[in-house]
Amino acid sequence: MEQNTEEVRNERKAPCVAEQEGSRTAQQPDRERGDAGRGPAESEQHRRRAGGLIVRIHDSPWFRIFIMAAIVLDAAVRATHSYKFLREYLHELFVFESVLLTGIYTLEFLIKVWAEGFRYLKSKSGVFDALVLGAVYLSAFRPDEAFPLTVELRAARLLKIISFIPALRDVAECLFLVMRKSLYAFFLLLLFAFFAGVCGFYFFGGPDSPDPLHWEDKSNSFLSAVVLVTLDGWTDIQDVLDNAGLKSSRIFTVLCIVLGYFILYNSCIAEMSAYMTDITTKREATRRKMEEEARALKRRARRPEGEEEIRQVREDCSLSCVSFAHTQKVREEPCSSVNFAKLYLSAQRRLDHKTQEMSTCYDEMAEVLHELKEDQQLHEP
Repeated sequence: MEQNTEEVRNERKAPCVAEQEGSRTAQQPDRERGDAGRGPAESEQHRRRAGGLIVRIHDSPWFRIFIMAAIVLDAAVRATHSYKFLREYLHELFVFESVLLTGIYTLEFLIKVWAEGFRYLKSKSGVFDALVLGAVYLSAFRPDEAFPLTVELRAARLLKIISFIPALRDVAECLFLVMRKSLYAFFLLLLFAFFAGVCGFYFFGGPDSPDPLHWEDKSNSFLSAVVLVTLDGWTDIQDVLDNAGLKSSRIFTVLCIVLGYFILYNSCIAEMSAYMTDITTKREATRRKMEEEARALKRRARRPEGEEEIRQVREDCSLSCVSFAHTQKVREEPCSSVNFAKLYLSAQRRLDHKTQEMSTCYDEMAEVLHELKEDQQLHEP
């Protein structure tokens, strides 16, 4: 009987052993072939891992810091390249730096294209990076023709540092919005300067002009009117007219300063300041709203965890009660019971966890109250 049982077991194990040996022999050539032995599923998984690694590199703040440092280094080298003795003495170093930064810019472009796809090529920064990279490679084939363009584009690339610093990015966006809003006031100021320049040309210009440097033709008259409107160097213009005996020219100068500077110029500045304050207030309100939504999400996320913990404690209590009632004998000393000790330690651990969460919640509430108090103090007259 025992021999028959052993034979049946061996017959059942035989297919499994054969299958394991077949899989080992099938995996051995794949290991020897390396990547060529991967199947379609393994190759796809390998590509996904590589793509995930590239995306993590793209999203890493260290990648942005590295690119920003490369841009600053490029700008510093371009600045020192203008000195002839340094260009001749450090020629090999400049060549190595150019090749190194070309490789860095190429690697950055490829990583961003892989991570963001064609959205990056459609964006303004992507188009600009493509232009810079094209100019760099063009300078390798036509150095004499493309060198000025390469230097200018690389110098303009220094402005990309604004996109790496959130505070500078917010200020730049606010300035662009303010300039777009206050464009009409600025245009009105230019119209007044043009009108004052034409009047100044007919008053003080012509072939017998007492001040040919400032009022000889209409272009010089327009620039002189801009100087009067901005109140920058107006005394030099007025001194020449006073020395020529044109005392009545002071009326023209006073009108240009009062109407142009004190009314139009300051109105343009005030409008820009108002728009800047409005935009800053809206951004601050949006930031606070996002912070409140994040806190609300945290509170909503904590509720299921707390309910799950309460349910778990209740289950432990019910199991302990069942254990006490049916399987264990409860002694006079509760601490001598193992089940009671387990229940007590579990409840104490959960109590410590909830106490820590409540402390964190209290800290957040104190921070919110402190911010509200600061806002109230700022808005008080």
